[in-house]
Amino acid sequence: MNSPGHIPSALHTERALAGYGARLLVPLEVNMITRLEIVGLGPHKRSLITLDPAGITTISGPSEIGKSTILESILITLLGRGASGRFRTELIHDTVDKAEVKVSLQDGRILRRTISRSKSVTRNIITNGQKQSFSSEARYAEALGSLAADPEATRVIVAPLGWQSLITANARPFRDLLTRAMPSADPAQEVANIMEEHGLAVSTAELAWTEKDATAARRAFRRDRDQLTGSVSTLEDQILQTTNQLSTQTVPDTTDAEAVLAVEAEWVVHDQASQQAGLAAERARQLAALGEAPPITDPVELARAAESQADTALQQITTAWRESRRHRDHLAEQLGGVDTENPDVCPTCQRPGWDEGAAQIITLQARLAAAEAALKQATTDGEQARTAQRTARERVRAAQEAQARRDAWQRTVDALSGPLPESPAATTPTTPRPLPTALQEARALVRSAEQARIGAQQRQNDLARLQQQKVAKDAQVEAAKLELIRLEALLDAIRQAPSRLAERQAAALGDLGPVTLQFGENPAVTMLIDGRPWWLASRGRQVVADICLRAALRRAFGLHRLPIVVDNVQDVGGQPLPDVGGPIILLRTTDEVGLSIKSGV
Repeated sequence: MNSPGHIPSALHTERALAGYGARLLVPLEVNMITRLEIVGLGPHKRSLITLDPAGITTISGPSEIGKSTILESILITLLGRGASGRFRTELIHDTVDKAEVKVSLQDGRILRRTISRSKSVTRNIITNGQKQSFSSEARYAEALGSLAADPEATRVIVAPLGWQSLITANARPFRDLLTRAMPSADPAQEVANIMEEHGLAVSTAELAWTEKDATAARRAFRRDRDQLTGSVSTLEDQILQTTNQLSTQTVPDTTDAEAVLAVEAEWVVHDQASQQAGLAAERARQLAALGEAPPITDPVELARAAESQADTALQQITTAWRESRRHRDHLAEQLGGVDTENPDVCPTCQRPGWDEGAAQIITLQARLAAAEAALKQATTDGEQARTAQRTARERVRAAQEAQARRDAWQRTVDALSGPLPESPAATTPTTPRPLPTALQEARALVRSAEQARIGAQQRQNDLARLQQQKVAKDAQVEAAKLELIRLEALLDAIRQAPSRLAERQAAALGDLGPVTLQFGENPAVTMLIDGRPWWLASRGRQVVADICLRAALRRAFGLHRLPIVVDNVQDVGGQPLPDVGGPIILLRTTDEVGLSIKSGV
């Protein structure tokens, strides 16, 4: 695409703009239209129309002869639809089932399209006798290049007053058309510029917003603002309610009740002092009753030492007894192997005459008797040792019991001798002690007053907290109001940006002759002719203005090959047509018979 007001150097030879009526000189292009063939469309059963590829072609004839169909044929061939933006099947001639149109270009190519009553379409480009068909409108437009790259621009440039349908309502399509003609315009930057003029910030993400995005953001923020405002109202009601509660809350006078409780407190101190004195006397009596400490005749340590000695002696005697019994048993076993009835018989060969047998038996019997005596003595010693051990253990138990009695006595003495709790001096109050009913009433009144003070303090704290919350919410509301103002300005900037861009783009179109474009914030477009509203101008001035505007758009888009078709040129009257360069097709209604086609007139 080209920058604003720029004409590609390959097409531009001279641009001499000297105000209204200036001529734009453009070299011939090999792709300009040279011939138009129409079959079965409108009044044309078969018509062949030769056009001046760069100059003026005048087509004249009576009404209903098919002059406007020539315009429709060009647009149908290029775009598949007519000046109204659609194809009307009623244009197909009654004698045929389908219409065919061909556009011959200066480079020899032929653009061919057929459309049937059922709206089936064929699209062909014939080059050197070779036909290429296209199954879709997009592929066909791609093959045509700039002739159909922007269908809206092609239609507006070719068709008389084709732009009027674009400025109805909010004229956004017309502004978009200008934006495509001048692609260097940056709506986001324009929004940023407008916001900067108002001293307001805008983020990079917001610059990409559409009007719908900004409207949604504003709506959401209004909802948030309303919620914050509602929160403030709720806090105000709570503050008012808490303030009223504080103003109506009273704390009972507790002077008399506190005096009663003070007298009771003096009597309580007196009671405590009296109790303490009694406690001291009772302790002294108990100490006196304890008497002397229980005696300890045998210390536990000595008793335990005697017990240990008795245990050791018993162990030694037990060991000696076991040794004596084993010796006794061994001797008895030896003696048991000898035949004491026949001591002279050898215990091995059983032969009589063993002289040593009798002497051995006597020796063994003597040794066995000694062993029996030793075992008996050991048994007696063991009994005595066990008796000594029981005596030692009984001595230990007696010593432990005596020590336990002494320890218990000492603990009791320590407890009774300990310090008494601190207590004020035992002074007798001068005021009589309050009656129980008066004391109960005083305590109830003091509790009620304390609860009232706690409630008041709680409400005071609640009031402070609510006031702090309201200050914070007020700040949020103010911030929301400022943000809402910013979003409102951003929405206005998004709405204004296309119009401001369109104004600059319209200025970049160059010579518009008598036409002035005014872009509003709606965003509407007002078309002025000679400074007056369009509808106040004569038909002739409207035709002239339409030619100038479409010529400017043709220059902006670089589509110099497209013809500007002027319908009802006779309505111009005596004023000259603006010289905007070719190609131009003038459609003139006359009384002559048949269709007349002239070039250069």
